[in-house]
Amino acid sequence: MPPTTPTEATLEAFAGGDVAAALDAAEKHAQIVDTTDDSSALVIAHRNDRTIKEIDLERYEDQPVRPRGTVKALTADGFITTYQRRADADHHLATIYAHPDACRLVAVLNDDHWNDGAGWRDHRIQLDLQETPEWAHWTGHQGLGTQQRFAEVIDEGQDEIVGTPNATIMLEIAQKFEASVGGKFRQEGNIADGSAAFAYEETVDAKVGEGLIPVPKTFTVVLRPFYGAEARKVEARVRYTCRSGELKIGYVLHKPDEAKREAFVTDVLGSLEIALEGATIIEGVPAEPTPAGRR
Repeated sequence: MPPTTPTEATLEAFAGGDVAAALDAAEKHAQIVDTTDDSSALVIAHRNDRTIKEIDLERYEDQPVRPRGTVKALTADGFITTYQRRADADHHLATIYAHPDACRLVAVLNDDHWNDGAGWRDHRIQLDLQETPEWAHWTGHQGLGTQQRFAEVIDEGQDEIVGTPNATIMLEIAQKFEASVGGKFRQEGNIADGSAAFAYEETVDAKVGEGLIPVPKTFTVVLRPFYGAEARKVEARVRYTCRSGELKIGYVLHKPDEAKREAFVTDVLGSLEIALEGATIIEGVPAEPTPAGRR
């Protein structure tokens, strides 16, 4: 099908390598045609209304004029490998931005640089570190809840419980917890069949069974915040209340965000500094890419 507009006729001739034909087509339709200095765009000016239109010619080339886009790595090793393959030899235009709280790395391979002027900032490598299932389990079930819920959380996460009390004791505590407040309330439960029994007594304490195993104030879990990080000990503080005859029990982790940040800075940034010696690493967030225009 022949071109339907003067601009299309001009563009088709230019893309075909026939500059003379393009100029001739433009002249016939009262247009002025020129190319940018790097021949990356075709500029068409309509004489009648002085409208100037710039058409990107890159799509007519066999390959892009320059690399752009964002590679999303899944692991720190993948981030490092991609950076080594895509950054230039001395990394002089690349900057790695690290966000410890978001556990995110962004390498801007064509960043602004004081010695080379502004950059397009649209050629990137990004890594959003993924939480491990055990981290999601223990951080996602904090707070007070039913005894049944507490028992299920301990049962599912017992592989991460270390030290004293150990996983066996914590599971027993979770399954048979008795608490009395004001000499009134006691509850026992068993997650094996979901049954629960209630009784009253005249003591004010917290105990298991006949009081042979005291209820601990804390227990310890060993967790990897995300894949590629070393496991770290995190203290879990036991919480329980008895109000209006209802028992609530659970736990809260002590400063888990600090453990996560430490893992990011020590394990991830530490490995980057070794593997990518000489790379510029900044704690922060990169500027947005340069707005669309002539590339």
